[in-house]
Amino acid sequence: MASASVSDLLMKAEEADLYTQAIDLNPNAELFADRALANIELANFTVVSPKSTKSNPFQIPPIIIAAHRSSMASVSDLLMKAKEAFIDDHFELAVDLYSQAIDLNSSNAELFADRAQANIKLANFTEAVADANKAIQLDPSMAKAYLRKGTACIKLEEYQTAKAALQAGSSLAPGDSRFTNLIKECDQRIA
Repeated sequence: MASASVSDLLMKAEEADLYTQAIDLNPNAELFADRALANIELANFTVVSPKSTKSNPFQIPPIIIAAHRSSMASVSDLLMKAKEAFIDDHFELAVDLYSQAIDLNSSNAELFADRAQANIKLANFTEAVADANKAIQLDPSMAKAYLRKGTACIKLEEYQTAKAALQAGSSLAPGDSRFTNLIKECDQRIA
């Protein structure tokens, strides 16, 4: 660490403080791991910076956090691999990779919507509805989440719920004929 410049050290200290602020807002293992890495690079093995009001509730030694963190794939890597698996019709692998990405970033609606589609391909319709609902909760303007929910609900023979989801999605993507076709299918099944 002796060869590091003062500006490098200041940037790492600022990074550790930013993680501390994020932890104060939303404590989770990912943030603790990232802060631990910044502290390790500073040769500050306390895990908790002096400005923090919260300790590490997971009681994970910083060296273990660093080793684990360095072996973890990034969300973008997992997303890319999941999309490749989906394209290659490896839907179980795609679900697993999306799940790993969600473990790293559970506020990304796109991940839930894409995992819903992979679950539909596996006929895991209940899981697909749950994922679509989470995607809608995170991003109510995501038309494809409503499409996924509607498709899964049709497969579960929940036609009223499917129609409501499809109508909501159709209002977000008025030119998408998939919504219109599936709404007609719901109407036929309801009648």
